[in-house]
Amino acid sequence: MDLKQMLSKNKTKKFFELALAEITGYRIYLFRDACNRIMHGPDAPRFAERLWIDVGDCRKRMTRMGRKDEISALVVSGRWPFENSMPVMDNGIIRNCVQHWVEGLPWNETDEADRISRAMEKYPGAYGCIKTEDIDDYLRKLDRMFGQIAEDGGFRTRKQMEPRNFRERGGIVIHIGPDGELFLGEDGNHRFAMAYSLDMLGKLERRSIPVEVGCVHQSAIGRLDSLRIPPRF
Repeated sequence: MDLKQMLSKNKTKKFFELALAEITGYRIYLFRDACNRIMHGPDAPRFAERLWIDVGDCRKRMTRMGRKDEISALVVSGRWPFENSMPVMDNGIIRNCVQHWVEGLPWNETDEADRISRAMEKYPGAYGCIKTEDIDDYLRKLDRMFGQIAEDGGFRTRKQMEPRNFRERGGIVIHIGPDGELFLGEDGNHRFAMAYSLDMLGKLERRSIPVEVGCVHQSAIGRLDSLRIPPRF
């Protein structure tokens, strides 16, 4: 069964699963861990599991894979939707951030402010921005984050930033495709852009960054153990 079929199946069940997850604090997803272990063995992915990747090993991005809580640790046993992949630099967020942080362009000479404005029109409150003036504040926040990560030399885990956080939930989502190929997901793109830019500048001392597992192709399950090993800092 391919990804599209898996995501379209039992939509009512998924709705109630997501609703129940909000109430139970995502404990319902522990059931996915158990099912994955039964179906795919002890190396199967776990919901919101933390993996460690070298940012230079991820050069493609996936779209239309589904909601991050819905697809985290989802094992894809059929065809991988390569048609939904693209080079990471084809993504507007990554491209704008590289232009700003690597090439030195001011934000107003990139498309990022306009892109956020368009997102706000479609999704009011996107990126925490209510009015146009909030966009500048958000971009300054990104610059502060970028500077702090550069000063630290790498990324902290979600648990280090928020002790009550569940595993790596809310982190940069990375899908593991056939034979272990890495694909950036649709969540955490600004943070990935920071890592990508710092790596290009040679300022990412700790190249291994913590990420949240997304979809995993069945052929890649055996590759997960190598991604679970935290780097030695």
